[in-house]
Amino acid sequence: MKLRIALAAVCAAAIAAVAAPAAAQAGPNDNNAAGIVGVAGVPAGYFCNDGYVCLWTGSYWSGKQFQLYRCGTYSLTQWNGVGSWLNNQTGGAHARFLDRNRRVVLDSVPDQYNAVYNFAAVWYVKLC
Repeated sequence: MKLRIALAAVCAAAIAAVAAPAAAQAGPNDNNAAGIVGVAGVPAGYFCNDGYVCLWTGSYWSGKQFQLYRCGTYSLTQWNGVGSWLNNQTGGAHARFLDRNRRVVLDSVPDQYNAVYNFAAVWYVKLC
């Protein structure tokens, strides 16, 4: 009986070790190295002012924040996973998220946001 209990305990420990998820590794599906050409990132926690479109490298407005203000097309680099965004522009200005061929992936109007957005297909953001 004791041998059976010990064997069951060893099997349970082995199964738990195999089934336990490994620590997350930085890789091709995250935004750890994400950037926007010509825009400096700031730590999360900054407010997204009126007139801006803000992107965060993490979900729920975490990670590094990028604040976009001027009309134009911004090039994203290494946005390979889930982040978040807020279109805080005014006057009906749109923020368009574009793929590598500059086709619209998402067309956002002011006051729209997404706390859990996969940026993998987005290569550019166009304001106005």
